[in-house]
Formats: sequence, C-alpha cells, structure tokens
Amino acid sequence: MKPIRVVEMDFQLNQIHSRFNNRSEKVEFMYNKDLQARVERVLPKFKKALGLNKDITELEVERKKHLDLIHGHTRQVEDSETALREKVKKLESKINSYRTENELSSMGIYDIEIETSRYRDSEPYSPSLHRVDEWCISVCQAIQKAKDKETGNELAIQIEHIRELKELAKSYLYEGNDLSGACEKIEACYQRAGIRTINSVSDVPMLAIGNESDSA
Repeated sequence: MKPIRVVEMDFQLNQIHSRFNNRSEKVEFMYNKDLQARVERVLPKFKKALGLNKDITELEVERKKHLDLIHGHTRQVEDSETALREKVKKLESKINSYRTENELSSMGIYDIEIETSRYRDSEPYSPSLHRVDEWCISVCQAIQKAKDKETGNELAIQIEHIRELKELAKSYLYEGNDLSGACEKIEACYQRAGIRTINSVSDVPMLAIGNESDSA
C-alpha cells in the first residue's frame, strides 16, 4: 500500500466538501421552508401573547408624529424625542425581561436594541421598530427548532446526520493508509448521506495513471 499523496488528498477533500455542502444546502432549504411556514403560523399568536401589537402601533403613531415635527419648534422636537425614547426603552425592557425569564439566551437570542443613533445631529430620531418583528421571528424559529429536536423532526435529523458523516468521511481520508481503502469508506458515508455517487481512483485518470506507475 502506498501513502495517500497530497494531490490525491486535496482532490478527495474538495469532493467531500463539495458533495456534502450541496447535500446540506438541499436539505436545509427544505427544512427552512418548512420552518418558515410554521413560524408564520405561530408568530401572530406569539406577538399577541406578549402584547406587542398594541405597543408597536402606539409607537409607530408617536414616531410619525415626531417626524412631522421636524419643521416645528426646537423645543417641541426635543420634548417629542424624549417621550419617544422613553417609550422605546420601556418596550425594550419588556421584551428583554421576557427573554431573561424564559432563558432564551441558551437558544442564541440576544437583547433587543430598538434605539438607533443618528449619523448626523440634523437627522431626526427614528427608532428601528422593524427589529421587534425580527426579534419575534428569531424567537419563534428558536422555539420551533427546539421542538424539532424533542420530537425528532426528520429534516432536522438529516441535517445533523449529514454534518456528522462529512466529518467521518474526512477522518477516513486523514487516517487512511491508501487511497482505494479510504475511498471505499468515504463512499459508504456518501451513500448514508443520500449522496448519489463518488469519484473512485479510476474516475480520475491522472491519479490512476500515477498509481499504476507507483506500483510498477
């Protein structure tokens, strides 16, 4: 048996990354499409349970009123901005308290920041209210993914399985003593991952010729 040469290892590593990545993308696309549909179903209930719809509606009204004051007196604008900032901070506190109480940090959910800084002093203060929707979507996604782990969602399991098989295939290549033996084990990983085919030594003319000359 001949050690696996650098050019052979580079080629097979490229195949492993390419094939497993393509397979992962296809499964993740199906999973994310299914996940998004479920999030859209629960999102209205989630926002209603937190009482965010009323808060956002009131804040949007205040934000528009504040922006309408741009051409008004400085004092009016300052007072309006102060009141708007206080309401924004109150909403941030409400949402972040919910995150802390429900230990959402373990799901990768961070504190929300609705307040935005102005690039120039002449620009009006306008909080990024769209971040509330983005935060709610992130929470609903995290909750759905957690449920998928508990219930054994088929697509979620496939994604994890493909990741594990990719690492296993790489280990076979790194630890292999010859290309042919490593390829057989890697091919088994491909098949288990649902990947249709694999390039064997004979599928790569230049490498095959090189092996023949080595054994001569």
